[in-house]
Order: sequence, then structure tokens, then C-alpha cells
Amino acid sequence: MTKINEKAHWEDDVYLIERSDKVAGGRDGTANVQAKQLANRTLYLKDSLEAIPDYRIYTFYATDADPDGTIAGLAGTPVGESFRVGLGKRKGFVTYINKDGIALEIAREIGADTVDLNLGEKLLSAKDSNGRDYLIIDSRARLWLSGLKRSVQAMLSELAGAVFNSSSSDILNLKDDAGNDVIVVSAKGGLYLPGIKGSVQDAIKKAAASGSQGITIAGRMSVGSALYAVLPEGLFASDYQWQRDGVNITGETRPFYILQASDLSKSISCKVSGITGGVRAVDASGVTIGGVALESPGAVGTLYEGFTLSAGDDFNTLDILSPTNPLGRWITTRTYLNPPRGSDTILGTMYDADPAFTGFNDSNRGVPVAFDNMRAENSVLRLQARAATADERRHVQGNRNELAAMLSSVGAFSFFAGEMGSGECIIEWLVMFTPAETNPAGWHPSLWTQSSLPSYTYGSDEIDVVEGISQLATCNWNRWRPDGSHQSGGSLGSDKPLMDGRYRKITAVLSKSEVRIYIDDVLTDTTQINVNTSNEPGYLLMSSHIYAGNFRGDIYDQAAWNTFTEGGTISIDWCRVWRKTGTSHIKPLVPVHPANINFGEQAVLTLPSMASLWGREDISEFVQCVMVEENEPGGSHTTPYNTLPPFVSYDSQTRQITVSPGYEKAGRLNVVVYGYLTDGSSSEPARTYVNIGPHIPDALAIGKNASFDLYAACDCGVLVTDGIRCTKFISISGLPAGMIYNPLSGLLMSSGVTPGVYPVTLQCINSVGQQSIKTINITVGD
Repeated sequence: MTKINEKAHWEDDVYLIERSDKVAGGRDGTANVQAKQLANRTLYLKDSLEAIPDYRIYTFYATDADPDGTIAGLAGTPVGESFRVGLGKRKGFVTYINKDGIALEIAREIGADTVDLNLGEKLLSAKDSNGRDYLIIDSRARLWLSGLKRSVQAMLSELAGAVFNSSSSDILNLKDDAGNDVIVVSAKGGLYLPGIKGSVQDAIKKAAASGSQGITIAGRMSVGSALYAVLPEGLFASDYQWQRDGVNITGETRPFYILQASDLSKSISCKVSGITGGVRAVDASGVTIGGVALESPGAVGTLYEGFTLSAGDDFNTLDILSPTNPLGRWITTRTYLNPPRGSDTILGTMYDADPAFTGFNDSNRGVPVAFDNMRAENSVLRLQARAATADERRHVQGNRNELAAMLSSVGAFSFFAGEMGSGECIIEWLVMFTPAETNPAGWHPSLWTQSSLPSYTYGSDEIDVVEGISQLATCNWNRWRPDGSHQSGGSLGSDKPLMDGRYRKITAVLSKSEVRIYIDDVLTDTTQINVNTSNEPGYLLMSSHIYAGNFRGDIYDQAAWNTFTEGGTISIDWCRVWRKTGTSHIKPLVPVHPANINFGEQAVLTLPSMASLWGREDISEFVQCVMVEENEPGGSHTTPYNTLPPFVSYDSQTRQITVSPGYEKAGRLNVVVYGYLTDGSSSEPARTYVNIGPHIPDALAIGKNASFDLYAACDCGVLVTDGIRCTKFISISGLPAGMIYNPLSGLLMSSGVTPGVYPVTLQCINSVGQQSIKTINITVGD
């Protein structure tokens, strides 16, 4: 009897044999089709089950001589296999993979102690000389102390009905019903808790000076790459000592270590001491920005006196423009010049990426590539420039070695630098740059501005409050002519050693007379210059880029980027824009409704009246489209448009934006409308968009034994995803014998089809539900 040709494949559906079906044998017989489906599922489940590691074979335990169990684990586990290490009674397991002799941690199983405590991620932990935690602050801001079964907050809640406030000289003295001290705050502010000798503050200082608490190791586990000793955010260390199998490695006392061939089959760790500093306070309320509420006046006696907070972001979330978020505040591409995500010249080795990007020209077929070099975590924005992995390089344009990240505020808010004394403004950031000693040469982190009308750099004033290199921060200004050529430029002050892993507040006061730069509220530079010769609003840019040349003596080194794979990162806690008190913050009061049109049709967007849109009629307006991607209507790698693409016009009398047929690409067209005053008032734009439906080609040609990329030929622009998976849909009917369409690969495949011309019907639906159906001819050649 012939056997079924089984394949380990999950069948989504199993056919039901109807009463009317003839139960026939043979390869295509009804019964055998169903049997093959069930056999495929069974083999798939069998293979999946057998792929689960049997940890009874590769389980090891931590000992005094092998505290993390990796020495025994590596010795007893084949390369490429995983093993787990028991950390001790009630302590759980850590799972590693033997990656060419290096123990790479891949998972943790929590132990009973952890379950008892219900701990989240450790933001800070202090250890005793035996490596045991005696103080922990978890990700939910709870304080845990050795010997206590619950968090301090939970104990206080339980004791609330049985404590009283002492009349002693202590500020606070809480006792239980037996009269024992539970919590004491002394007159000098010392916090005293049971089980802690001395104040908690003294205990933390001692632990910070002697321990290696909360240290994690980051980097790629490959010979020649750097490993990094990473402390909890806000902590700093003076001394590092890298160890191999618990023994100091001579001379390796920097925050990083380059993996050597001799490290194979070894456990690499780092002992850190001389830790100082404190954990950055997290404000995740969304009510304030850097502790200040919007429209609040600046504090008297500070540089903010006489100013009002207009706009900004504390980055509790990453609110970016994306295929699924058409009104996202921040735009993640250049918004000045093109191509949008990186030039072919001075920025030619890098490519701007974000977590929603589905790859250059949708290379990942509607699925976000999941680039992680831009992210918001713990209310901090991370903009990382780093070497791209081999897989990531498949999804960028051209031959790029690194990923970069940037944000533009042109779609969120703008400032206006007016006359000194009545219309100056403040722009500022609370920011941290990674340390100079681990930053690859060529890193170009910048906090800067461009003129908003249009966002393209034609006729623009550029202010580089920070224009960094890998080792330090410079500050400069540039002025661009209407034709895009450079008119003039110069320095705005002294170089600054900001690349040291510490948060600093960087503030610039801008006017038509001068620029003043402050670091942590201390004035460092004053330059007499008009920063707004264009007399228009300006927008913020934050970019973590790579300069592929020589900038201020910092010469790009690709080998360094491939070694220091974490690259350089800007961490931004918040950014803010202040206006002079007495001026206005202009923002839209009603939405501008978007439009959906079929490919080849015309769209008309009508702006509400000035009074309705802005609440006043004494303002100026500016209508522009902002190029965000190459694969969008009007998008291009080389051909720019200044304000509006050729097929878009605006009539200020009728207040109508007309999108005429003439566009060559489908997808989303992004419209940004500013209302503004020239007295120093800040502004937020009105945002809208036009979704142009799928574009199906008029004809196709394919060889008789060939394949054709139908997914790419049916253009939807960026409208291809729900943010998780591909939601672009293609179907085709009327195919000739020997030709099939594979929806998983998006390929139309021909196998021995007789040459000729065949009419077929194509259907394409984009991610927002716009549909196109067209009957076209497929020409099959020899």
C-alpha cells in the first residue's frame, strides 16, 4: 500500500466529508486529502514536542565554587543546546544556551521567594557581602527589606489601625500595639526600619560604595564584540573589574570588555564598586512635563520667570506617526530634505528606524520589523544608533551598516523666537548621553531646530543646541538659502563634556537678538545672533545619527561600530517649549476631517473657518504636506517637493486643499496646517491626511516557468498592517492551468503554463479597508 507523503505542517482547517461526497482513494481522493491533513498536523505536533528540551538531562545547580552554575553547565551541555541552573532553595532557575562556549541567558523562572514577595523588576537592589539582597526597590516603587515578608508600603497599610504618632522629638514614630518601633523618621530626616543597623540612607550609601547591585551585562555574545556593565539608571560607578570564572582579568577595568577567543567556555562577569548617584524619579502621571503643568507660569526667581509652559512631552508613551496612528505627534523621519530615512552621502551608512516600520518599500510584507533602537521605557525616550544585525540590514534601503533614530516635532508643536524682551522663547530637554569611552567614532547625537514653514530646509534657520560627536558636545547655527544651499553659520559657544551617562537639563533661550545656553540652569554661553531671520515658527529635532566622515576630528570608524554593538544612545526624560507670558499658544479647536479616495480619483479637504479652527482670525496660516516615507503619494528618494507635491494645491479663498489625479503611488498623504503669530506665540498644527486606495497594475508579464511578486505590484503604500501582522489582502481569480497565487509569499507562480494572454480579476484591500478590483491581462512568455 502506498504511504501518505506527510509534511510537518500545521493545517488551519480539516475538510469535512459531506454525506454527498464520494469517499474515494488515490492521491486526490476525499478520504486521503483529509487523512493527509491530519497526518501533517500529527507530525507537526510530534516535531514540536520533541523540540522541547529535556531539562532532566541538562540541569545544574549553583555552588560556592560555581555561583551561577555556568561552569558546570557549559562543561556538560553541547554547543547550541540549552541548560538550566537551579539557584537554590526557593530561588528559581535561570536558563542559558551554550553559544560557542559562552553562557547566554535566555530566560528566568521565578522562585517561591519571589512569588512570596510578589516583586516586579528590580530598579535597585543592595546586597550584603554574601550577595544576598537586603534592600530592593521594585518597578512598582515598593520598598522591600530583608526579614520582612511584605513591602514596607503593605506593612504600613496593615498597621494603619494600630499605630500612633509619637510626641517625641522625632518627626515621625510609628509603633505597633506592643509598643515596638516600626518606622521612625528622625529630626534630621533619617529613616529607621526594623532589621537595619543605622538609617536606611546610610545603609544605601554603604551598599553603593561596596557592592555590585543591580548590574546587568549587555552586548552581543561573539568574539571581538563588546560587553557592557550596565547599572540601574541614574547610578554611576568609579571602578570596574571584569572577571573570567570569578577571577579578575588583568587590566580590564573599563565599563566594557571585548570578548576574546580565550573566553569560550568561560563565565564573564563584572564587579562594580564606588557607586554613587540616585535613581531618576519617574513622573508617569501624564499631568505634568518635568514636574510642570501645561499653561503654568515659570517660578519666580528662576530663568523661567516671565514665561509660560506651552508644549512638550514626558514620553510616558511613544506617540509616533505610523501606519496605524495617522495623527501620531512625532514624525520619525527627517521631515527635511529627502530621502526621508537617510541620505546617500554624509549619512549614507545609517538608516532611521522605528518600531512600527515595516521595512524599506514594505520589505517585511506588512509586518513591523520590530526595530528596537527607538523606544519609550520607564517614561524615557531612547534614541539609539547602533550596528544593524544581518537580518535588519535586509529591511533598509541601500548598503547600510547602522541603524539610527530621530524624532521631529513639526507635526506636534512649534516655538517662535521673537523680539528680545517681549517675544523670546525657551526650548529645553532633560537628557543623558552614553559615556564617551563606549561611543563609536562617528556618532552624531543632536538636539536642534529647523524652521517649520515648510519643514523642508529651504530658507531655514537651524539652531544646533547640541551637535555632538562621540566624545563631546558642540553647539552651532546654520542658515540655508531658499534654493537649499548653505548661506552662513558659526559657533554658539563652548564645547561641553556631556557624554558621561548623566542626566542634565539643557536649555536654550532664543530670540531675534541672541541665544543663551544653560546647563542645569547655569549660563554657559551667550551669542549675539538673530535665530529667526525667516520670521516663522521653528520645530524641535532629536537625532541619534552617524556622520560618515570627519566632523570636528571625530572620524567615522565602521570597525568600532561593529565592535561596540550597543553604539550610542540619547535618553530623553522630557522636552519642553516655553513662551513669553502674555503671548498665545495657537492650536486647533476642531478636527480637519481626512478623506479616503480610490486610486486615480480626486480628493478635496475643506478647512474650517479661521474662527472655528483657531478661535481667532488675526493669525497667519501655512498649509503643507510633509514627506514621511518614500513609498507614499509624492514620496521619493531623490525628487523633493518644497511645500506641496505637484498634484496638491490649496485655495486660501475657498480654504480647499485639492488632491488631483497625477500621483503615482498609493497610501497616505500627510497634511500639516499651522496657524501662527509672529510675536513669540507658540503653536500646534492642525493635522489631517488623505488615504489613497490600492493601485493594481494594468497588466502583468511572467515566464511560463517563473514567479512574479504580486504583493509588491499591488501598491498600498504604508497601509499594509494593523501594527502586528499584515492586513493587506490580495486575491486573484481566473488563473490558467499551471499558475497559482501563494498568499503567504505574495508570489504568483507559473509552472509549464502555455504561453499566451490570459484575463484575470485582481482584488486588493489595504489595512484601512479600501478596496480595488480590476480585470487585467497576464502575458505568459516562453
